Amino acid sequence: MGRTGLSGWAATPAHPPGTGRSGSLVGIPGRAVRLCQGVGGATVILLLNGIGMGLRPATGPRPDLAPSRLAALVELAAHGPLRIGELAARMNITLSTTSRMVDLLDGSGWITRRPDPADQRASLISPNAAGRALLDAVRRETAGVLAEELGRLAPGRRRQLHDALPALEELTEALRRRPAPRRPGNGRP
Repeated sequence: MGRTGLSGWAATPAHPPGTGRSGSLVGIPGRAVRLCQGVGGATVILLLNGIGMGLRPATGPRPDLAPSRLAALVELAAHGPLRIGELAARMNITLSTTSRMVDLLDGSGWITRRPDPADQRASLISPNAAGRALLDAVRRETAGVLAEELGRLAPGRRRQLHDALPALEELTEALRRRPAPRRPGNGRP
């Protein structure tokens, strides 16, 4: 699901070619949509976005746990410790936005900053015990919600999802191996 998930991508209904109905995806370049349509990629993107939106944490009032902050914690847990510039590049957001987000994560008590041994002027950021506990709670909650909804599907539909898992795992691994996109202002040259 990209490097930070697909939340934030809006769409109008997309219809298969040849149906005489048109559809477009807002925020996805046309060429990418055309390339994906052959394998249902645009549909996959919309479906994963819908699943992600439905699985947003609801573990009580947490005004300080915006989706972007959760995404940053997930990146730090999976790939940290990271410098702010590295986190910005992984999330494909600007360095200044990432710096503010890291300050908010720090203020919430979810990360640890320590000097980078390679450059004492820089800091390495990683989730602390409270941040890891938060991620565990969110994962438990989202897994419970997903299990509940999967349990409502007909057995044949659950089997179809199960059969698709190897292809989705392969796609996920291929996307994880891709380098973070380069973008001016996100800490990447």
